[in-house]
Parts: sequence; structure tokens; C-alpha cells
Amino acid sequence: MTKHLPCPLPITSFIESVRNINSKFFQHLETSLLSLTSANPPDTGDPIALVQDFLSGAFRNIAIQIHYNSASYERTMLYHMDHVFSALHMAVTLNGRRTVGFSKSRNSVSDFTEISLEMQTGDVYATTPAGILHGIEVDKLEVDERSVAIQCRTLLGPEAAKYWSKHVSVLCGEIGKVLEVYPIKLPSYSQWKTEYDILEKKLIVPEDKFIQFEQEDDEKK
Repeated sequence: MTKHLPCPLPITSFIESVRNINSKFFQHLETSLLSLTSANPPDTGDPIALVQDFLSGAFRNIAIQIHYNSASYERTMLYHMDHVFSALHMAVTLNGRRTVGFSKSRNSVSDFTEISLEMQTGDVYATTPAGILHGIEVDKLEVDERSVAIQCRTLLGPEAAKYWSKHVSVLCGEIGKVLEVYPIKLPSYSQWKTEYDILEKKLIVPEDKFIQFEQEDDEKK
């Protein structure tokens, strides 16, 4: 079991604003996923609930990757495919640089051609690493030029993770088709700030959750 800590408000606001301005993408993805579950009905569970679990978790599984000091291995040595949580995945470079390579072959890295992205501060990509062989390479970097990237995966409950992991190849294919027609858009500062202000008003001061108990001093009993 993995524990997910609460995400900082600035990042949460970014994710929610991304979700808000990409409503057409999510609408069409919902249609595609409902068709997929209809063609591949689950052994147990409600197909609609499985689709909603995936949609509600999109981009909300957050991790931050930091690389500096010695260079990494060559990315061809690091090629891999992610778990189902990266069937829909957005990566945001906050600082530094790194190279991300995607293989055009699904099955082998011994003889392949790749698409490589030179990620710099401010660069973003959205794709399906659970269905694409890929690897990340980082040069030798000092601490002030370290590579810092937010990895925005899909947050799934146990039932949804179990079901979608059985259909990850076709799932990634359907997501790729929707991304091709409705590529992910990024929010402006004002869109981010609007979401930030909304979420900030909903925050509860920790002290407001405290419950005060009164106990008599033992000596007075």
C-alpha cells in the first residue's frame, strides 16, 4: 500500500485548472472509455464507476523527481514501460534539463528508432508512458541547475487499477487517439490564480480541527 501525502496548494491549483480547461478532452475520453468497458466488461464492479474512477483521478497522482550531481546512465539502458497509473501522464519541468526518449517500437529496445525531447524549464508533455517504451537521461548537473519535474499520473482505486491494468495496451491506444484530437492545453496565470483563490478559501486552518478536552487535575480528585 502506498501513502499519498496531500499536494501543495500551488500544484493542486495547477492540476485543477488543467482539468477545467480541458473539458472537451475529458468528455471524449469518457465516451472512449465507456465503449472500452462495454467491449471488455469487468468480472466484477460497475463499468461506469471504473470509468469515473479513471477520469476523476487523471493527473491527480503527483510525484516530484529531482536529479543532480553525477550524470545518469544512457537512456537506452533505462528504457521501460510504466504501470497503469501512467496510462495518462503529464510531466512538467520546473527547473534544469533532461532528455526523454520514446521508442517507436513497443516490444524491443535492441533495434529501434526513437523520438527524443530535450526538456527545459517550463516544458510540458502529456502522453501514455504505460504503453510506450521510454527512458530519461540527465547530464551532470550542479545543485542550482538540478532537474526538477512534476510527474502527474492517474490516481486509481484498487478496483479500477486492477481492471485497467488488464487492458492497459488498448487503454493507452484510446487515450492516444483522444490526445491527438484534443491535445492538453495549459492554463494561463489568471486561470491558475482563479483556481488557487477558490481552493484557498476551502482550506481549514489546522487549529480549527482541534478538539479541546478538559481533565481534572489528579490532585483535585
